[in-house]
Amino acid sequence: MGRKPHYGEGSVFERKDGRYEAVVPNFGGTGKRKSFYGKTKTEARKKRDEALKQLARGEYVDVSKMKTAEYLDYWESVHGPTIELVSWQRYKSYIRLYFKPAFGHVPLQKLTTQDIQHMYDALAKEGIKAKKGLKASTLQSIHIPLNGALEYAVRLGKIAKNPCDNVKLPKVKKREYPLLTKGQAHLIIEQSEHRLDDRFVFHSQRQIGAIVLLLITTGIRIGEALSLHWSDIDFDKKILLVDTTLSYDTENHVRFEADPKSQSSEREIALSQLAIKALSAHRINQIEARLEAPEWEDHDLVFTNKKGGHTWDSLVRTQLKSFLGHFRLPDIKPHDLRHNVSTALIAAGTPMKTVQALLGHTKIATTMDLYGHVSPEMKQSAADDIDQIFGG
Repeated sequence: MGRKPHYGEGSVFERKDGRYEAVVPNFGGTGKRKSFYGKTKTEARKKRDEALKQLARGEYVDVSKMKTAEYLDYWESVHGPTIELVSWQRYKSYIRLYFKPAFGHVPLQKLTTQDIQHMYDALAKEGIKAKKGLKASTLQSIHIPLNGALEYAVRLGKIAKNPCDNVKLPKVKKREYPLLTKGQAHLIIEQSEHRLDDRFVFHSQRQIGAIVLLLITTGIRIGEALSLHWSDIDFDKKILLVDTTLSYDTENHVRFEADPKSQSSEREIALSQLAIKALSAHRINQIEARLEAPEWEDHDLVFTNKKGGHTWDSLVRTQLKSFLGHFRLPDIKPHDLRHNVSTALIAAGTPMKTVQALLGHTKIATTMDLYGHVSPEMKQSAADDIDQIFGG
């Protein structure tokens, strides 16, 4: 009768690199030693003990034979359900389009920084499928899930070190958002009000006037605006409730209302008289459009398509571009209006904490970094202050 394989726990010791190594001398009866690593002795021992339990249950998978593609599928199945649908679908597309073709065939434990760097260099230069190279901001977005997945592999003991640690990505240039002059802002408001009253254009074109006026008076995000319901607006108290945002399911090709970007994004916004007037006029326009429409499904939405359902943000952007171009105004996007609102409020001396609450930011540092623009008027005001302080 042969000798019974030794499944002993083995020893735990500190390595020269500062990590701890737990060794099983005859792991699984193979006659080969198996090592498990950790930042502490307890962590290394815990990984070893868990592997021995999996081995006893017949559930252990030899990580040394696991391909990177297999691991990424595992990570996606575990991590995906814990995040919002839009992010999950985006991460899956990154795995399919970029990670698997570049190094999915490489064993996970042999994946190197060079493998990952080569992928990013190629994407920056050539993109994918003969398209132009990807922007720095896109590469940064792609890097987030890959780094997270490999960091999780380290915590699981599947790899000793995250090969993303030393990857070099191009720096993202901070976008300069166009700032409207007071004259341009007044013209946009004036023409938006005229558009609301224009009976010679379709309801969908009149609607852009209300959208612009809401964005420029509240700083609300376009996704938040397009998911608004009339029940979210209290005309008597002049309050608007933001508790959803419009998202897109790329797999089923449908729009849906999701939770806001963060907990602080769920907020009440005090409406100006200008906003109240615009929303009231828009509501009358919508009632008329509903009576004239061949078919209409009432979803209580503030901004709709011609059938009463959600309108597309891409359509709003197209209409806004056309609307502004007609008056030779700067080509600004819906989100640019958010920046202009914050800058105008800061220039007017509105407390930063108030601006933060209006925009729905978790941290005031975000408000100051992203939206604390310095307008030409603010620069001139500073110069005037210098004259006042030091002038003769």
